[in-house]
Amino acid sequence: MKPTQVILTLLFLTFIFPAIAQQQEEGPDSAAVLAEYAKVEASFENVVQKYVDFFQVKQKLLYKEANKKSKSGAASYIIEYTCQEINYGLNNTNNTVTPYEAFVLLEIKIMTNQPCGKVPGTILMGPSAGWESVQEALANDKSTCFRTQVKVAPYQVQINFDYKDGQWVFKDVRKANTRHRDLPLAAVLGKVVSPAQEIQEPDGIDYNQKWLVLLGK
Repeated sequence: MKPTQVILTLLFLTFIFPAIAQQQEEGPDSAAVLAEYAKVEASFENVVQKYVDFFQVKQKLLYKEANKKSKSGAASYIIEYTCQEINYGLNNTNNTVTPYEAFVLLEIKIMTNQPCGKVPGTILMGPSAGWESVQEALANDKSTCFRTQVKVAPYQVQINFDYKDGQWVFKDVRKANTRHRDLPLAAVLGKVVSPAQEIQEPDGIDYNQKWLVLLGK
C-alpha cells in the first residue's frame, strides 16, 4: 500500500496541577505524583505510537452489519482508511479504579467497495449497501470498486481509553463531531454494537487480523 504521511500532535495534556498543588498543601511529596504521571504518560505514548505506525499506510477493514434487504440478513463490505493526522490527550479522573483516561484522535478519509455491491441501499436507486456475504466482499477487494462521485471529506474519530490496573484498556470509539459510535472501528477493536455483526468467517477474521496490533495482540 502507498505510504501516507501521518502528522502526530499533542492535543492536550491536563497535567493535574490542581491535584499536585492540593497535595503539596496537605504535605505529601509531590515528586511521587509527578513520577506517577510521567510513567502513565509514557505508557500511553506507546499506545499512540502503535496508531502512528499502523496508519503510515492506508488500511482496509472488513465490516459486516445487519441488513433487512439482504437475503442473508447482513451486508458486508470493505472500508479503506487514509489517516491524515493523529492527536492525543491524557487526563486524570480522580477515580481510584480508573485514575486516568486518554484518547487518540484520528483525522481520516474513507472509501468503500460498496459501489460494486449487490445489496440494495437505503435510498431508492442509490448506492449499494454492500455484499450478501463476507466472501463476496473479499472477492471484490478491487481498486475499481473503491470509487465515489463526490469529493471525500476527512472526519475525526476519537478512540477512548481507561487506565486500569496499570494498563491502558480500550473503552470505545466515537465520531468526534456527533459523539456517535463509529461502528466499524469499534467492531474491529472488539466492541461489536448493533447493527454491526461479529465476523465469524475464517477468511474474514484473517483479513482483519492486522488490526489486533492496536490492542497489543
